Amino acid sequence: MDKEDVIIRAADGSLYNGSDSHKKELEVWFGAANPTWKVKWMVANTVQGADGIKQHWLTTGVDLVQVIEEVTVTSHHVVDVNFVDGKIKELNAYDRASEKK
Repeated sequence: MDKEDVIIRAADGSLYNGSDSHKKELEVWFGAANPTWKVKWMVANTVQGADGIKQHWLTTGVDLVQVIEEVTVTSHHVVDVNFVDGKIKELNAYDRASEKK
């Protein structure tokens, strides 16, 4: 799924370099929070970088449900994913909490 030199920028400011680092973090996250998500929307786009090289991005909006300290928490995420040769090269995640009831 990832390129070996993938860069992941998480919503909490964490930075993960490389596919091994990403895999380890996903294992911890899935084991601790049992996350599920529902895709709400997607937008694909191609941009030309300052170097003249075209980049292919998929921006996705998802509702994420996690169990944190035995409390179910829903948040809304926007994830920008850059694909190179069919694999993830870069991922930037942003989130906001659900409205308080």
